[in-house]
Amino acid sequence: MSNNLLKIPIFIEDSKKAKVDSLFRGIEKKMYHFFAETAMENGYTDREKQYDMAEEVLDTIKENGELLVEAGVGIGKTFAYLVPALLYSHVTQKPIAIATSTIALQEQLKGDVEEVARMLGIRVEAVIAKGQTHYICTEKARNYEGPEADIIREALAQGCLQRSEFDVDDATWENVRVDRYSRKCVMTCENPCGYHVLRSTLLSAQVTICNQNLLTMHRLHVFYGQAPILNEQIAVHIIDEAHNLESKVRECTQTELKKESLLFSIQRSSQSLHGYLREAIANDADSAIRAVEDFFQDVNRQMREQDASIDSEIERYYYRSDEKNLLLQMQETVSAFYNRAELYLSLNDKTHTDDLEDAANSLNHLLSDPDNYVCWIEKSGAFCFCRENMAEVVADHYFSDDCPACILTSATLTSRTDESLEDQYKYIMKSIGFNGSLSDPKESPFNYDEHAMIFVADRLPHPTKEHDEFIRQGTELLKEILQISEGRALVLFTAKKDMMEVYDELQKDSPYEIIIQKAGASQQETLDEFRRNEHAVLLGTGAYWEGINIEGPTLSNVIIFRLPFPVPDPIIDSREKHAKDPLMEVKVPEMIIKLKQGVGRLIRSESDKGIISIIDSRVGESSQAPYKEIVWNALPIKNRTGSLEEIRRFYRDIPKDRIVGWMSFPMPAYNVCDNLPMDLPEG
Repeated sequence: MSNNLLKIPIFIEDSKKAKVDSLFRGIEKKMYHFFAETAMENGYTDREKQYDMAEEVLDTIKENGELLVEAGVGIGKTFAYLVPALLYSHVTQKPIAIATSTIALQEQLKGDVEEVARMLGIRVEAVIAKGQTHYICTEKARNYEGPEADIIREALAQGCLQRSEFDVDDATWENVRVDRYSRKCVMTCENPCGYHVLRSTLLSAQVTICNQNLLTMHRLHVFYGQAPILNEQIAVHIIDEAHNLESKVRECTQTELKKESLLFSIQRSSQSLHGYLREAIANDADSAIRAVEDFFQDVNRQMREQDASIDSEIERYYYRSDEKNLLLQMQETVSAFYNRAELYLSLNDKTHTDDLEDAANSLNHLLSDPDNYVCWIEKSGAFCFCRENMAEVVADHYFSDDCPACILTSATLTSRTDESLEDQYKYIMKSIGFNGSLSDPKESPFNYDEHAMIFVADRLPHPTKEHDEFIRQGTELLKEILQISEGRALVLFTAKKDMMEVYDELQKDSPYEIIIQKAGASQQETLDEFRRNEHAVLLGTGAYWEGINIEGPTLSNVIIFRLPFPVPDPIIDSREKHAKDPLMEVKVPEMIIKLKQGVGRLIRSESDKGIISIIDSRVGESSQAPYKEIVWNALPIKNRTGSLEEIRRFYRDIPKDRIVGWMSFPMPAYNVCDNLPMDLPEG
């Protein structure tokens, strides 16, 4: 009897495994039928590596594991993860989440989900979940008295709720957007915002399409035992554009202190009190206000000094803690004010003290363990800090034992191709603390070497050591390259300062319309203008390296004005601190991943052809840089030259029907699956 009892758990486990195996065999059979027959019947082309990726995704879901897979342009990675994930969700009724880093890709993904579901013959409800900063806070909007207040109220009266529906500048939007959503907020708000309605929907969504920030906030809530943001039963995370995951997790976990916000919270909390209570707290309020103003006066001084001494585009300013007593004084006085205010204020009046509590607690953590934090100053003047070991933070929230299966994919996850699989993915793995399965990179099926050639400049001045002369000579070379393609070019910069200097020079005598990236979140008008004018030249930086998708000869010349090495930066410095060879272990991998994104702007379909130009001699023929061959091995286009005449000949030989009227050219058979965004990230 006892022997039989001992065997029962084993039998049950075997039975459960048999059911799981049977379930996944059924999914795999349907998946094979989709790619081998259904997709072909709907006009798509067979992609062997796409099906390989789909099988890897399904295996990862079955094992509840993690998968890192680089999938080049044209592989059809979107369908490769959607088909197995949607079939799994349909069969098991378990919800899934797909996270990207751009709004545009989210909107395209919703269409892809609907298309795949139609072809599979299943019913799927997909919800696009934008982050809270995309929604207006009705309470803030009612009380807002600043610039464009009339526009805000008129749009609100017409039922507008999202950023895209408000024609106001970014500074105005920051004053009226949702930036703190909590249970208390819902209880005290008389007019629940659009974000509140969305949050209610998300709790039961079958397929959630969101940005990486929102998924990370959901994971943080789960980790700390707070109310979930998304469906608690989500069984699969799919992270598209996964090369951005580490930075998105940092955005969600960093502390950001702004002078105006702190002063506003102190003043509004004081004003909520009356009579002797306000008098009792007045000294604490004055002390906190003085400490905040003194601290941020020092922050502004540091920014001015760095602007004067650093000859490059500053993304994040260094915070020097020489005046640490100012930071300590701000922490102590804000904490003291918060503690007194908390005693006197009623529940409904405590909205503004929440920010003060967070600020005081965060500063206390920083000051008690400064060696484990990285501090910096944003361009806006905000003081920020986060945990230094961000890889550990990402791993805790995405790769721990209690996390759902996780698929991470992008066209640019590897920084070299000439070593083992682990070495190819080494940089991204180390950045996010990944220890799961690695896929062989899925190379693009496009015929790069027949359709594209790279021109690389040689013997130009060094971009940083001889900056002014580099700009002068680089601009002259740029003009010659633009003549080859008669415009039709995207010129990518690493610094807005460089871009503006080159723009001013081109404006003087260029025969082509010169269009420059505009400030603000959305660039759709700029991109549409570029598409309408076939001979235009578009200058861009930042998200233009990865955020636009323009097929056809309108964009047949991508020019990298300068290799995208990271500029001096506190975050990069913290990584370099732990590297034996900072150049080769940190700066070069960072540069290669971004360079691959920029080069990827050229060939967006099977029929695209054109040229790439790199106006940076550090990878030129005569360069002795230790990373030169690593760069060339990492790029998908191997066909290159240092001769302007040869690149001119190559471009001239591109069939003439590729240069006139691109709308008449056949669309790629299966490129819809890549769906890279045509717009900039919006939060």
